[in-house]
Amino acid sequence: MFTGPDPQLSFPASQYPPPPLPSSELHALLAVSFTGLALWRPRYGPDGAAVTDFACEYLNPAGQQMLGPLERPEQTFLTLYSNARENGLFACCRVFATGKPDRFDVHALADGRGNYWHLAARSCSES
Repeated sequence: MFTGPDPQLSFPASQYPPPPLPSSELHALLAVSFTGLALWRPRYGPDGAAVTDFACEYLNPAGQQMLGPLERPEQTFLTLYSNARENGLFACCRVFATGKPDRFDVHALADGRGNYWHLAARSCSES
Protein backbone atom coordinates (compact mmCIF):
# COMPACT_ATOMS: atom_id res chain seq x y z
CA MET A 1 0.00 0.00 0.00
CA PHE A 2 1.32 3.41 -0.96
CA THR A 3 1.44 5.73 2.02
CA GLY A 4 3.13 8.69 0.36
CA PRO A 5 6.54 10.22 0.71
CA ASP A 6 8.34 10.27 4.04
CA PRO A 7 7.95 13.88 5.27
CA GLN A 8 11.39 13.68 6.90
CA LEU A 9 12.94 13.06 3.48
CA SER A 10 11.10 15.88 1.73
CA PHE A 11 13.10 19.01 1.05
CA PRO A 12 11.58 22.39 0.24
CA ALA A 13 12.17 23.19 -3.42
CA SER A 14 13.46 26.66 -2.55
CA GLN A 15 16.15 25.18 -0.29
CA TYR A 16 17.72 23.25 -3.17
CA PRO A 17 17.15 25.11 -6.43
CA PRO A 18 17.66 23.05 -9.57
CA PRO A 19 20.98 23.46 -11.34
CA PRO A 20 20.85 25.41 -14.57
CA LEU A 21 20.79 22.91 -17.43
CA PRO A 22 21.33 23.69 -21.09
CA SER A 23 18.19 22.94 -23.10
CA SER A 24 19.85 20.01 -24.90
CA GLU A 25 20.77 18.33 -21.59
CA LEU A 26 17.31 18.89 -20.15
CA HIS A 27 15.64 17.35 -23.21
CA ALA A 28 18.04 14.39 -23.07
CA LEU A 29 17.16 13.85 -19.40
CA LEU A 30 13.41 14.04 -20.11
CA ALA A 31 13.78 11.62 -23.01
CA VAL A 32 15.26 8.83 -20.86
CA SER A 33 13.05 9.33 -17.80
CA PHE A 34 10.91 6.33 -16.84
CA THR A 35 8.41 8.77 -15.34
CA GLY A 36 5.77 10.36 -17.52
CA LEU A 37 6.25 14.13 -17.42
CA ALA A 38 3.91 16.70 -18.87
CA LEU A 39 3.90 20.47 -19.09
CA TRP A 40 0.30 21.72 -18.97
CA ARG A 41 -0.45 25.43 -19.45
CA PRO A 42 -3.56 26.72 -17.72
CA ARG A 43 -6.46 28.12 -19.69
CA TYR A 44 -8.32 30.78 -17.78
CA GLY A 45 -12.00 31.71 -17.85
CA PRO A 46 -13.38 35.10 -18.87
CA ASP A 47 -12.53 36.58 -15.48
CA GLY A 48 -8.85 35.76 -16.05
CA ALA A 49 -8.57 34.27 -12.55
CA ALA A 50 -10.19 30.81 -12.57
CA VAL A 51 -8.44 27.92 -14.32
CA THR A 52 -10.99 26.29 -16.64
CA ASP A 53 -8.79 23.80 -18.51
CA PHE A 54 -5.19 23.01 -19.49
CA ALA A 55 -3.41 22.80 -22.83
CA CYS A 56 -0.53 20.32 -23.12
CA GLU A 57 2.73 21.96 -24.17
CA TYR A 58 5.00 18.95 -23.82
CA LEU A 59 4.94 15.20 -23.09
CA ASN A 60 8.16 13.26 -22.65
CA PRO A 61 8.34 9.76 -24.24
CA ALA A 62 7.09 8.04 -21.05
CA GLY A 63 4.15 10.46 -20.94
CA GLN A 64 3.43 9.74 -24.60
CA GLN A 65 3.09 6.05 -23.72
CA MET A 66 0.37 7.05 -21.25
CA LEU A 67 -1.51 9.70 -23.25
CA GLY A 68 -0.67 9.05 -26.88
CA PRO A 69 2.15 9.33 -29.35
CA LEU A 70 2.21 13.11 -29.75
CA GLU A 71 4.70 15.35 -27.97
CA ARG A 72 2.06 18.11 -27.99
CA PRO A 73 -1.47 16.64 -28.05
CA GLU A 74 -4.06 19.00 -29.51
CA GLN A 75 -6.77 17.97 -27.03
CA THR A 76 -7.13 19.90 -23.81
CA PHE A 77 -6.94 18.20 -20.43
CA LEU A 78 -10.73 18.13 -19.98
CA THR A 79 -11.18 16.78 -23.51
CA LEU A 80 -8.85 13.89 -22.72
CA TYR A 81 -10.37 13.37 -19.25
CA SER A 82 -13.97 14.54 -19.43
CA ASN A 83 -14.80 13.30 -15.92
CA ALA A 84 -11.70 14.84 -14.32
CA ARG A 85 -13.73 17.29 -12.23
CA GLU A 86 -15.84 14.49 -10.74
CA ASN A 87 -13.04 12.04 -9.95
CA GLY A 88 -10.61 14.57 -8.46
CA LEU A 89 -8.04 14.54 -11.25
CA PHE A 90 -8.68 18.23 -11.97
CA ALA A 91 -7.93 19.10 -8.32
CA CYS A 92 -4.32 19.76 -9.31
CA CYS A 93 -5.44 23.19 -10.55
CA ARG A 94 -5.59 24.34 -6.92
CA VAL A 95 -1.82 24.85 -7.04
CA PHE A 96 -2.56 27.92 -9.17
CA ALA A 97 -4.69 29.36 -6.36
CA THR A 98 -2.26 28.56 -3.54
CA GLY A 99 1.03 28.93 -5.43
CA LYS A 100 2.35 25.91 -3.47
CA PRO A 101 3.47 22.59 -4.97
CA ASP A 102 1.26 19.64 -4.02
CA ARG A 103 0.88 15.89 -4.55
CA PHE A 104 -2.26 13.99 -5.39
CA ASP A 105 -3.35 10.36 -5.36
CA VAL A 106 -6.24 9.94 -7.80
CA HIS A 107 -8.19 6.93 -9.01
CA ALA A 108 -9.49 7.92 -12.44
CA LEU A 109 -11.38 6.20 -15.21
CA ALA A 110 -10.05 6.92 -18.69
CA ASP A 111 -11.06 5.03 -21.81
CA GLY A 112 -13.10 2.67 -19.63
CA ARG A 113 -10.03 1.61 -17.62
CA GLY A 114 -9.33 2.39 -14.00
CA ASN A 115 -5.99 4.10 -13.36
CA TYR A 116 -4.40 5.01 -10.07
CA TRP A 117 -2.18 8.04 -10.49
CA HIS A 118 0.39 9.58 -8.18
CA LEU A 119 0.63 13.17 -9.40
CA ALA A 120 2.75 16.14 -8.44
CA ALA A 121 1.92 19.65 -9.58
CA ARG A 122 3.37 23.09 -9.20
CA SER A 123 2.80 26.45 -10.75
CA CYS A 124 5.73 28.02 -12.60
CA SER A 125 6.08 31.73 -13.20
CA GLU A 126 6.34 32.93 -16.78
CA SER A 127 9.16 35.28 -15.77
